Amino acid sequence: ITAIYSQWAESADEATGALVGKFLAGLSPVEVSTDYAVELIGSLVSKAAIKQIIEKSQAALSNGNHQAAWDLVQAAKPPQLSQDQCFIDPINDTSAIEEAYDKANYEPLIRFPEGTAIARWLGPTLHRDALVVLCGADKAGKSSHLACLCQRGLVQGKRIAFFNLGDLSMDQMLKRWSTAIVGRPAFACNYKIPTDLKYKDKEFSLNYQERASSSAYSKDEAVTAWQKLRDPSGESRLRMVTKPVGALTVEDIHATLTTWANQGWTADIIGLDYAALLASSRGLDKRHEALDHIWARLRAISTEFKALVLTASQVNADAYQGTSYWLN
Repeated sequence: ITAIYSQWAESADEATGALVGKFLAGLSPVEVSTDYAVELIGSLVSKAAIKQIIEKSQAALSNGNHQAAWDLVQAAKPPQLSQDQCFIDPINDTSAIEEAYDKANYEPLIRFPEGTAIARWLGPTLHRDALVVLCGADKAGKSSHLACLCQRGLVQGKRIAFFNLGDLSMDQMLKRWSTAIVGRPAFACNYKIPTDLKYKDKEFSLNYQERASSSAYSKDEAVTAWQKLRDPSGESRLRMVTKPVGALTVEDIHATLTTWANQGWTADIIGLDYAALLASSRGLDKRHEALDHIWARLRAISTEFKALVLTASQVNADAYQGTSYWLN
């Protein structure tokens, strides 16, 4: 472990970091003490993280960007490896109580126009330390709505980690996201922008604003729009992972997020399209047991990384009893 992380500290190689992250996620108490492993690697990662912060701050100062250097220092946090901090002493550590009541932790990470129905209904649920699942039958538009929420958070200044397990390639994903980032369709057409959602007599209705696009946006326009999505420090606000269905486990996601966090990049919003397409973890052969494990781990990820986890599902509630899997 020491040799691998010494190599990572010198090169900041993502593949090596991900390898050790997966190792940590799969540790068994029978094989080795996880507390010892986490303590050992934590000390090594702390050195690497501090070194990276110093180098980035010096680069910002060299470019005359003093504010970016301050932002890097103020945003620096000790790396959290594999285990969440579960012990506190609220009598002596009053900061823990203050943080629990900090309203900023419960401010919506994705905002909608004030006074709209969607802002009243959905907005208050989209805060840190939350798992929000969009449920619906097959072809109900779950993936589109999920991507739209993440794209909205991105353009509003949040860091997004997006994991795609559908049938879209990375090229297809980037083209779809580019349309939202540029802010108009990829071809000339008339289109509608939703302005409000209403609910009356047990029926939903949408109000729209009509718009027209006279020409397709160019590749250069897309590149320019993407380049604007950086933090003040120059870091990208979006990281995307695209894998085939069943090629990723919830432990893989945790390991990837841990690797990024150890490199100083933590997501505000974690999007997963979608949970039921994750592969079963080792030893969970029955699908309803695997689904139960996936939901429990996703909830744990939202609390450990203090992030909003967004995903979608067409799994019926009865799936946990192994009787019925999908919503009609």
